[in-house]
Amino acid sequence: MSITISIDDTAVMAALDHLRERVTDMQPAMQGIGNKMFQFINLGFEESKDPWGNSWEKLSVATMLKRRHGAGAGSDKPLVNFGHLASSFSAQADANSVTVGTDWMDGTIDNGAAIHQFGGQAGRGHKVTIPARPFLPIRDDVGELPDVWRESILSIIQRRIETGT
Repeated sequence: MSITISIDDTAVMAALDHLRERVTDMQPAMQGIGNKMFQFINLGFEESKDPWGNSWEKLSVATMLKRRHGAGAGSDKPLVNFGHLASSFSAQADANSVTVGTDWMDGTIDNGAAIHQFGGQAGRGHKVTIPARPFLPIRDDVGELPDVWRESILSIIQRRIETGT
């Protein structure tokens, strides 16, 4: 006596092929992650908070007076005098990664963003202390995603794997 069992794995193989196609090109997910990070960064500028929800240190009295009475007076909110920093972010996504940053971080633009992200001495003779007002999820040069950022990123990746979007 012999028993023969046949398994039709056509549907399983088609599902695996479909999954393989979705995970081979993760560029749409990477672009989605970049867009979500922009949303979080912009929210931080709007609320004057770092990625972990801590309020940025208020501007010094001297800075507020300078902004109120100087040429082209701007905002009393930290890091948003004229909006140049907040609008300088860009994202580059490919099939495997996304890079989000600002051209201000490399210091090529006056008043580079790194001094605002990490704090430090600035001005003539480095006599002015600028407090750290992080806008990117970086602490001590190490990326540390806040929970809400991590959950959003994982959700975008999961959606790409499950639905292809």
